[in-house]
Amino acid sequence: MPDEPDVAHRDLLCAEAIRFIGRLSHTTHSLRTYSINSPAIRFGLEGMATASQSMIALDGTTRIKIVGERISVGEFTINPPPGMVEAARRLRSWLRVRGVAAIEVTAPPSADDVLGMLRALSGLDPAVRTVEEGDAATALQAEGVSSFRFVLCPPSDSDDAMLDEDPAVNTMRRYLRVARGLQRLHEQGPEPAVVLELTRAVQGMVDLVLSDLIRALVLTGDQDVLPYATRHPIHRLILALGCGRRLGMQPRELLEMGLCALIADVPLYNLPPALLEKRGKLSDAERQRVQRVPLDNVQQLLGAGELSPALRRRLLVAFELRLGADRSGYPIPITWPALHPFSRLIAVCGAYDAMISARPWRPAMPPREALSRMRTLRGKRYDALMVDELDEMLNTHLFEERT
Repeated sequence: MPDEPDVAHRDLLCAEAIRFIGRLSHTTHSLRTYSINSPAIRFGLEGMATASQSMIALDGTTRIKIVGERISVGEFTINPPPGMVEAARRLRSWLRVRGVAAIEVTAPPSADDVLGMLRALSGLDPAVRTVEEGDAATALQAEGVSSFRFVLCPPSDSDDAMLDEDPAVNTMRRYLRVARGLQRLHEQGPEPAVVLELTRAVQGMVDLVLSDLIRALVLTGDQDVLPYATRHPIHRLILALGCGRRLGMQPRELLEMGLCALIADVPLYNLPPALLEKRGKLSDAERQRVQRVPLDNVQQLLGAGELSPALRRRLLVAFELRLGADRSGYPIPITWPALHPFSRLIAVCGAYDAMISARPWRPAMPPREALSRMRTLRGKRYDALMVDELDEMLNTHLFEERT
């Protein structure tokens, strides 16, 4: 009978591989902004050196490879944390177009060795020169680095590989990935696999907002790309993430708020289209049906798994989202200032997106007119701080860019 794997050894090795891949991905991405000798890059080099030294101590020569969306280290293959999936995919593409399939750590490296390895990779930029098979190994030797070895693959100049480097294509891919996850949520409910897919999709959108806010906000200007029931939560998500970034929320908080923005009122869009699009006053039965949405949402989320702190926040936002600052809406248990900040911000962003969207009973408002309308409701129907943040963000980063 084969020996059982040492679980502690495996976990330590995988943790160091994740740290190495995370730092390498962040560092290669930072090279678009910083010089290779900047302090920001040096921080990543030291982290990769420490992780490499630990892997050598644990396993000797170690091969690290990204296979699809998984990380292969030695004889183990693991899923990266949700927040690293997009970064790992981006790194895999960055390496492939340079003819590198995997990286082997052959001896404990210093930060300078890691710098040499990174210089070798950076010198293989396919946008500057044609990369031939074997160039990666030659570049590493030219830097005098023996602590690493590249496992080579034919350089890929296929459309898919090159498009991975295109910011516009990456932006639309992230948008559609969220749409796909939201569609599954509509169809299957908040099952664990669906929530995991949404978590990864929202993390991609958080990364986009943190790296290129203007490109993310431009996505909210197209009101015809998807049906309203799918488009509205995604645009609400993007606007809320942008405001949250301005308010100083940390990436983890942005991820959590993004999930709230998508999950908060899914049952509303499962109502019959005739009821959702009805003009004029609702009957008592119709109003009761609509007013059950918050309770239906809470009951749906309660069935999704363990009631963790993160899930409790989602439940709270789902329950509070339909409340107004003047205690209008439904239900009416508490005053507006006592609501969770996520609820207050998501409500403002959702209201703005609804105003600029065409509905069966009214045309779309122009964006500036919608903001003017939001300002008249500032402190009455909507949280004043959140209205101010949305107003300033759009006028600074979106409207100015288009004038």
